[in-house]
Amino acid sequence: MRIWVLALLAAVLSGCAASSDERRAGEGGGSATSPSPAAVASIKPSEASGASPSAVEGLHAIQDIISGRWEELREKHSLELLLSAVHENEIQIEVRSFGEVERIPTKEELRAFEDNLYELAGGSFPVRIGVRECCSGSPQVTGKIEGVDRETNRILIVSEKKKNGNTDNPLAHWVGLSPDGRLYAAGEEPTDVLEDDLVGKQAEAWTSGMTLQSYPEQTVAFKIVVK
Repeated sequence: MRIWVLALLAAVLSGCAASSDERRAGEGGGSATSPSPAAVASIKPSEASGASPSAVEGLHAIQDIISGRWEELREKHSLELLLSAVHENEIQIEVRSFGEVERIPTKEELRAFEDNLYELAGGSFPVRIGVRECCSGSPQVTGKIEGVDRETNRILIVSEKKKNGNTDNPLAHWVGLSPDGRLYAAGEEPTDVLEDDLVGKQAEAWTSGMTLQSYPEQTVAFKIVVK
């Protein structure tokens, strides 16, 4: 199965290896993993059981078209692509709101998005569209801010309760912001700039679900709340 994960993560992590802060933190290489969060909204796919190899290849071709036109789709529908995969004779797509990260797209907006996909593909095809909701549940990363990498606009959040696997090291994450992500602190306007004065404060981060398995781990947040 061929999978495209249009990773906001990759944009933020592209300069990671050169960071002196990370070298001091003992960061190693790793691979990105993504959990499979439940979609909170979806469009029922068309029936496509028993598709032939040529039909599946056609779905891959449509998937390529969607990936190639994603900037246009993002601007038109205010949706960010998180996952696109051909699976069980359909294209499965996961999106989130872009810009207002906590907004949940309406059924009408998703239908308009689906119709736009059909238009780009030149006809209907079996597709399942899921929406990942941001920031209503528990944060994926919590702890104290122990460092700021201003070069890559990230903060190091270290857990005071959890360990890193079976080691004695605390669970730690370098957390950047997605292009539309924001940091919120009491009495201050939301910002996308992470400053040195955050060190020592408690933070909660709602992330993309993509994590680079290094130490500290690396991820991207849509929303960070500093207490």
